[in-house]
Amino acid sequence: MKTYSIDRLIKHQIPLLLVIAFIIRLYAAFHTPVIAKDSIIYMQNAIHISSGEFVKGLEGYPPVYPILIAIFYRLIGNVEYAGQAVSVLMGTLALLPFYGLTKEIFGRQIALWGAIFFAFQPFLVQHGGEVTSESTYIFFFVSALYMAWKALKHEDLIYFLSFGFLAVLAYLTRPEGIGLFVSFIVWLPIHMRLHKEKPSLLFLGKTLCVFLPFFFLGTIYLYQVHQITGEWRINAKRDMIADSGLKGAINSDASHSEVKTYQDQRIPVWSFRGWVETKNLSGFVFRYFKTFFLLILKFTGILHQLLFSFVIYLLIKKKFFSYHLEGEIFLAIFFILYLMAMAFLYVDGRHLLQLVPIFLPWAAAGFLELCKRFESLLKLRNINLRLSAQTFLIVLTIGILLPKTLSGHRVDKLSLKDAGFWIHSQKMTSPSILSTDSRVAYYAQGRHIQLADPGEIVSFILESKPDFVVIVKDEIANIPADALKALQPLSLKEVYQTRGDAGPSVVTVYVLRST
Repeated sequence: MKTYSIDRLIKHQIPLLLVIAFIIRLYAAFHTPVIAKDSIIYMQNAIHISSGEFVKGLEGYPPVYPILIAIFYRLIGNVEYAGQAVSVLMGTLALLPFYGLTKEIFGRQIALWGAIFFAFQPFLVQHGGEVTSESTYIFFFVSALYMAWKALKHEDLIYFLSFGFLAVLAYLTRPEGIGLFVSFIVWLPIHMRLHKEKPSLLFLGKTLCVFLPFFFLGTIYLYQVHQITGEWRINAKRDMIADSGLKGAINSDASHSEVKTYQDQRIPVWSFRGWVETKNLSGFVFRYFKTFFLLILKFTGILHQLLFSFVIYLLIKKKFFSYHLEGEIFLAIFFILYLMAMAFLYVDGRHLLQLVPIFLPWAAAGFLELCKRFESLLKLRNINLRLSAQTFLIVLTIGILLPKTLSGHRVDKLSLKDAGFWIHSQKMTSPSILSTDSRVAYYAQGRHIQLADPGEIVSFILESKPDFVVIVKDEIANIPADALKALQPLSLKEVYQTRGDAGPSVVTVYVLRST
């Protein structure tokens, strides 16, 4: 009987995993029928950059992802497809540094199982097929972590410079990438303590080289942010609502109009400023740790409950920090510092997604321990039988992950797209649309007027006199009864209603009778 070794298996499986990861993310791209709100700004900035208006392309969000979209836009000719293409490619390639980092710390076998989990992880796949910066950011984020580990392990200048370069690219993709530099500084004394040696001047010099790429690239961006905002801040990101002509500009070579910006009214889970003003230290600490643990609970859902259960099994077997003590502490430091920072801010699942690649190696290690337990119960001694048992368990795991991995992303927002297409079918030139969601205007090729508060709909209608008013069913409950009465003299007329295929989301389109 022919015997297969783990090393030989891995040699053939990693290229195959790349192909599978690419196909799955491509599938996700085709099954993401509605763009994210942020996508509009990324595409608008990419158009500016492609047209040579680089300064305008810096407004709003960091530049790396829009620059990549602009490159693909010139090749593909459709900016939405270009954004998806970048996400698919970068999301697939992120598997390589993840595998390399996991192999360095946990070994080849855990790295293989971790790479399989990475290829099929539901949220990594979903964001790997849409026009958002998550996949691009995760590629630079994990690559920077990999180079940081190799820099401190081998003390080679090229690794220090590579970490600095990849970290600044992560920062120029998403602002939270700057945390890589902060976490690296925190890790340095721990690394020295673990090695029980005083750092040489040469080592300190190499460490300082980490900041050279930031000095050349990051400071230029910071200066440009200052020019745009008038403030010294780490990015110019604002929650922007696209205005007129975006879709038309994307589908033609015509000049595109400006983008109006509105400030989002989101409230953080708790306020640091509130503590400063009230000096309520006990309330501050209580809210902080409450938020911290709520984030952990939220993270288990982002990771996937099955994968998290493998980590729990690893804890039960007392195998945590038993593979490579320094390497596991290295990952834990980055994970904890990012989670602590997030507890100060308003975050959603997309922010927690960057922590998934840090945590997946432990899920893979727990899976391996579970495989060993399974082999022990069945008394499997032959290497081929053991590999067959592990293959069975990994296929079973993938089978549990797949329904969520392959589920359509943002299908519940199809009604917004339908409403936009219906408005576009009315053959009006750049119609003005009052709505809480800018995607309606994007698909209508119209001008968006942000309805910041449905309760103030009357004043918004009187002030802006839109061609169309688009209201989601859930928003009607937020409109006061007296406001609904005040609407009657305005003679709003329902002209179209659409219901999403994947839920009760009902979007109604109104016009003023006078129009």
